[in-house]
Amino acid sequence: TEVFYRNNGFVEKLLGDEVAGFFVPGFAGPKHAKVALDTGKQIMEALGYGSSSGPWMPVGAGINTGIAYVGSVNAGRGITDISMLGDAVNTTARLTSLAGAGEILISEAARNAADLQPDGMEPRNLQLKGKQQTVKAWALRMSA
Repeated sequence: TEVFYRNNGFVEKLLGDEVAGFFVPGFAGPKHAKVALDTGKQIMEALGYGSSSGPWMPVGAGINTGIAYVGSVNAGRGITDISMLGDAVNTTARLTSLAGAGEILISEAARNAADLQPDGMEPRNLQLKGKQQTVKAWALRMSA
């Protein structure tokens, strides 16, 4: 979570071994997709990917960009949670679920928004739950 906050991101939820966060352009800036990707890399490095000792936990990540609805949701008994809703959020969750250990799956939309060249990344056409058409993504492998 510290890496999200350091990069002007927000943590939406901690659920089991999952951390879901988001980067709002008003806080993370106009290059929010690049900030999200840099944050993903920093998290992987903090978990040992790319180090000589190797990762201490198998982790994959998904990054997408698009319109999302962010707001408070009443969970009952006076408890309010911040939640993200929308197709862009669902696509990100699906990418994350398909990312292998040491892998960041980046949607084509996020790759374009981050102005990231695909050199060294593996292209993938993925069939995601809830989508009728395949989604183009790029796999960025972090060294184990």
